[in-house]
Amino acid sequence: MVPDETNFLNTVTRQLAIGIERELLNEQSRETQRLQESERLHQTILNSISHEMRTPLTAIIGASSALQNAEISGNKDTRKELTDELTQASERLNFIVENLLDTSRLASGLFQLKREWSDIKDIVSISIDQLSRVLEQHIIHLDIPDNLPFVYVDFHLMEQAISNILRNSASMAPANSLISIDARAGNNLLIISVSDQGPGIPEQSLYKIFERFYRVPGTPTGGVGLGLWLVKSIIELHGGKISVANQVAGGVCFSIQLPIEKQPEIPKESENVSE
Repeated sequence: MVPDETNFLNTVTRQLAIGIERELLNEQSRETQRLQESERLHQTILNSISHEMRTPLTAIIGASSALQNAEISGNKDTRKELTDELTQASERLNFIVENLLDTSRLASGLFQLKREWSDIKDIVSISIDQLSRVLEQHIIHLDIPDNLPFVYVDFHLMEQAISNILRNSASMAPANSLISIDARAGNNLLIISVSDQGPGIPEQSLYKIFERFYRVPGTPTGGVGLGLWLVKSIIELHGGKISVANQVAGGVCFSIQLPIEKQPEIPKESENVSE
């Protein structure tokens, strides 16, 4: 091999070695960054859990201890007040835990939808029933026609998405105010809207509202900032979209768009002909 060829091969080899070494360093840097982001996320979750779970747990412990006192538990009115407090604190704790579990499942990327043909009116009705205590101080107005197309969705997840939006509206809107839920079909889409009469969302927060662990400054305690992130994730898993906007008259309106797929064939009832 002539010297020129040897020098050329040595140069190419050195360049390849430098390139491989640079790529290894870049990969190590990316892995370090991923670990740092994972640690920050882990710390954020721990901070959120420790802060948000403390309130319902304190309420449960306090009410339970009080009910162990014979004099207190013997008073009918006091006992009812304490049992109501226990129920509300337990429901709040369950809400936080469910959101955390579903966040973990969705973030894993291994989640499988259990789709079935569903009536959006049934999903909304169950969501309202599940949140009866949360919504009892609000006026609920429904405008959902009976003849809307069915949607092919995971019923439980879609019910949770609607529930999270309703819970958000109830926490922001004043008592005795209106929360409206309406649905309509058009352009191969089923559109569900949930609007309230709360203070609205600051403009600088509108584009962050669906981010994981984001909470609008000044909002009441009672969550870890996962509810609306879960809503967006669930809707997008179904091939849909969600948006939010402030209303001119006050409050916000969440709008969900779900694709309308080819409707299932409903078997005709067989006619019994008597001779």
